[in-house]
Amino acid sequence: MKLVRQTLLCTALIFSSCNEEWVLEEEPEVVVTPEEGPAPDAPELLAPEDQKTCEEGIEVSTTHRSITFSWSPSENTSSYDLKVTNLENENEQYKSNITSTSETMVLQKNYPYSWQVTSRSVSSSQSSGSSIWQFYVPGDGLINYAPFPAVVIKPTSGSLVIPNQGKTTLQWQGADPDNDALTYTLYFDTVDGFQSPQPEHISIEESSVEVSVQPETIYYWRVKTSDGNNSSYTVVKVFQTTS
Repeated sequence: MKLVRQTLLCTALIFSSCNEEWVLEEEPEVVVTPEEGPAPDAPELLAPEDQKTCEEGIEVSTTHRSITFSWSPSENTSSYDLKVTNLENENEQYKSNITSTSETMVLQKNYPYSWQVTSRSVSSSQSSGSSIWQFYVPGDGLINYAPFPAVVIKPTSGSLVIPNQGKTTLQWQGADPDNDALTYTLYFDTVDGFQSPQPEHISIEESSVEVSVQPETIYYWRVKTSDGNNSSYTVVKVFQTTS
């Protein structure tokens, strides 16, 4: 009788274990995030020199030259991006993922340009930009070059400006490849930046002007730079005043 009870008990245990649901708990997935590497250093520009006529390069046609850009290597850098901007029309040319410290671009003659190099790293989400240099691609037979279009410092285009007692300051920076003395004419209006300048804004020697503004108004402005023989213009900049 005892043997029969033991047999029935074992059978019950086996039946119970066969009908019980077993759930295997999965181990949570461990996501390993790569450690952020150091940010790349900013490269130092070498050539073309800043604010100089570019005498180097290879003439590829009657209207274009091939210009070589070079810079020093920067630490923690995998590649470089090169940006060259035509300062008269702000057209930009780019070359990315450059693994050397030099690159060539074909540019139109007789135009002023700026250039900048940005360093990048595959181990960092950050990047570092160099300073911005200006140069002139010479045309044929030019003796005196037009000044570089002024570089707008403030207010930047598209910005909101808080007036200070109904006034704000427009500021820019000029340069000339021939090192000629410069004067400026400010075009400032609420129409398009092409209206006749105010008499006090013509042939000024300073590179900043305080102007009167109204609240919640859109203003257009540009700067003409003259060296006595030639002139250049910035593109029209726009800003809006707050209340």
